[in-house]
Amino acid sequence: MPGVARLVVAQVGPPKPFARGSTRTRIAPFAVVAVLAELSSALAPGPRSAIDIWVSLGFLAACALAIRAPWDRIPSGLTVLVPLLFEASLMWLRLGQGGANTGVAIVSLLPLVWTVLYHRRWESFVVVASIVFANLVVALLGKLSSDVILRSAGFWAILGIVIAVAVHDLRDRTGRTLARDEHCRPGLDEPARRGRRRKEGRRSRR
Repeated sequence: MPGVARLVVAQVGPPKPFARGSTRTRIAPFAVVAVLAELSSALAPGPRSAIDIWVSLGFLAACALAIRAPWDRIPSGLTVLVPLLFEASLMWLRLGQGGANTGVAIVSLLPLVWTVLYHRRWESFVVVASIVFANLVVALLGKLSSDVILRSAGFWAILGIVIAVAVHDLRDRTGRTLARDEHCRPGLDEPARRGRRRKEGRRSRR
């Protein structure tokens, strides 16, 4: 268990979202959803703007390339660019598919889910701001009423903040608990070792 505890503490401790050896397993489910969102453009009624779809694919390709960047030699604060690139890709995808009522708006939360799991707290709030901005752009170009636009932006912001605060607080508490358990473990194991030595001593005297 100590090895498992150290692994979890490392994941909820200093963020290294694109660390070598762990990126592939982390990114796989997110990549599947991203690809499915792009493929949904082929469903009826089809894309409204092929140009916007190609722009979306360009941002998605840039996101994929950024994941493979040598992050050990790049300032850690720039890791937030990866979820921002995906959010930009999704915004253009929604515009290409027809705007606000395309059925993929919920995918806007995908980069936030990634960020709250593997990035720092401030990066999550940057991603929340990008989600609000993207949805504002899509709503404004969709010619929705100002009341609907403001209500939508407000609830996207509230939902994003609630998710970010809740998950980061959980990560912090989990990290502190595991670190405390790891620190106390040697003291807890010592009585067990003394008990085993006493039993072995009794056996040897027999």
